[in-house]
Amino acid sequence: MSGRKTRRWIGLLILLVIILAGGGIAYVRMNAAPPEVDEKNLAAVVRGDLARSVVATGVVEPISNRIEIRSKASGIVEKIHVDVGDKVSAGQVLVELDRYQLMAQLREA
Repeated sequence: MSGRKTRRWIGLLILLVIILAGGGIAYVRMNAAPPEVDEKNLAAVVRGDLARSVVATGVVEPISNRIEIRSKASGIVEKIHVDVGDKVSAGQVLVELDRYQLMAQLREA
């Protein structure tokens, strides 16, 4: 039984030393001299609008020139209506799939 009491007192003593050390460090940091600020880095406070403009010259280039086109439907491509580098618009037909195989899948369903 005395071994347990001794360990308990030692543990409490170590905890007390840790708490006192932390309090001492906090006290020293709180009472330290504030950092010096150079007067030429200060400016007067003025209320007003904030507006910035940036002018830059150059060429805007894409990060990647490759895109992937995926279809919801799978099948054999029968006809391709565009070539590499062609400009396309929204809704334009790019490829046609083999309808015979698609009709067979529809009948199975």
